[in-house]
Amino acid sequence: MKFVFIMFLSIFPGILHIEVPDFNKSAQIILNPLTTNKAKFVALRHIFGSNEASWANHYEGWSVKRLNHFFKIYQFNIIQTNKSHWRGTHNINVIAQKNNQILTTTTAKIITKQYLNNYLVDQSVSELKLLTIWIKMYDQQLKKQI
Repeated sequence: MKFVFIMFLSIFPGILHIEVPDFNKSAQIILNPLTTNKAKFVALRHIFGSNEASWANHYEGWSVKRLNHFFKIYQFNIIQTNKSHWRGTHNINVIAQKNNQILTTTTAKIITKQYLNNYLVDQSVSELKLLTIWIKMYDQQLKKQI
């Protein structure tokens, strides 16, 4: 889970423009029994990425609601959100700007840990070990950025 880039931008001012697959729309296409197999394959590839490069791997299932929440907790203001489609792929486009609140690396790590906690099935020892691994990965990514 690659949160360091957003966290890095959260510390410094700037505008961020991202485009991500619309998971909800793609899932609707895949689950619709009337959708052709071709359209289902295209939607699946788009959800998971084409994987020919590190940037072409998709690790999250984003919706407008989840993106808005994500940007809000990292103290970005959404400037614009829209949906687009191209040749059977469906996307969410977001333009956001860091607000004026200062976000320290310590605070960003706390926010990230709270956010990742949402992905745990429960608070069992094995699940908490996963969270520890994710936070170690986060720390490693952060060291590369700073």
